[in-house]
Amino acid sequence: NEGAGRVVWPGGRRRRSVTRPLSASPQVKACTAGYKGVNITTWGDSFNDGLAFCALLHKHDEHVLNYDKNSDPKKALGNLDTAFTAAEKRWDVPRLLEPEELAGPDPTDEKSVITYVAKLRQAFLDREAEMMRKLKEEEEARKKAEREARQAALKKMVQDLKTGVDDWCARTTPAARRRPPPAAATRGLTALRRRRSQEQVDQGQGW
Repeated sequence: NEGAGRVVWPGGRRRRSVTRPLSASPQVKACTAGYKGVNITTWGDSFNDGLAFCALLHKHDEHVLNYDKNSDPKKALGNLDTAFTAAEKRWDVPRLLEPEELAGPDPTDEKSVITYVAKLRQAFLDREAEMMRKLKEEEEARKKAEREARQAALKKMVQDLKTGVDDWCARTTPAARRRPPPAAATRGLTALRRRRSQEQVDQGQGW
């Protein structure tokens, strides 16, 4: 709903707080450190040219915007519009502020900026959690495929060994069957036991 999260003063007009300016959080300062033209000190003044917003977005996804093209403090309206548009498209953060409200002659109250930055931070965390969930699912799918491949190989080995023993029995006399099986069959049985042991170890690890 339009206007959600905004700080509205009597008469429908948002104004800069008349109290002492609130210092920006150390996390926000650290996140934007090193970006050209960004010097965050307070919530009320440090975001008006749009550079801080662009830096925050670029820090979390360098492909979402070209910071070098949007780092001119003289183009505050353009910087802010670029940042708000990118945040809405990439992270689904609603456009709670308008460029004119920050870069105009009567900048918006700092609490509105805090609210918007908080929504950005939550969106970043949600997107990161979603990426981690997908990576976990992909890893589990990979392990499942490997486990199924090992089981299929073991099944084939058992079948090949059984076929070999059956053929050997069919070609020999009852007296010959009492002699030890061929070396190939012995090697196959040994390999089968090793595969079964490895499968048991893998299952014990929770694969």
